[in-house]
Amino acid sequence: MLGQRLKELRGSRTQDEIAEKLEIPRARYSHYENERNKPEPEMLIKMALLFDTSIDYLLGLTEERFPTYRTAAHDDRAREDREFVQIFMNLSPEKKQALVHLVKTFAC
Repeated sequence: MLGQRLKELRGSRTQDEIAEKLEIPRARYSHYENERNKPEPEMLIKMALLFDTSIDYLLGLTEERFPTYRTAAHDDRAREDREFVQIFMNLSPEKKQALVHLVKTFAC
């Protein structure tokens, strides 16, 4: 299902264009579309952000590209969440680990 959804969401854009935005080789993206490889969780997040959809939709767990409960407040929170994820994705592995530790400390 993931491969089919990726092809659908890519639309008229090329695999090269999408791979460049995801910062991966085109061949790796092609393998995702052809379901030869499965993306890691961090890559699923990047894909969902790029295609402005949910991971559930990418994986075929829902037929709705956007949750039906979306409101203006939800859109604001989603925008903030996407911004946080983008910042997190650009951190070094050491800083990611430190941030995860910090968040876990606050969550307790």
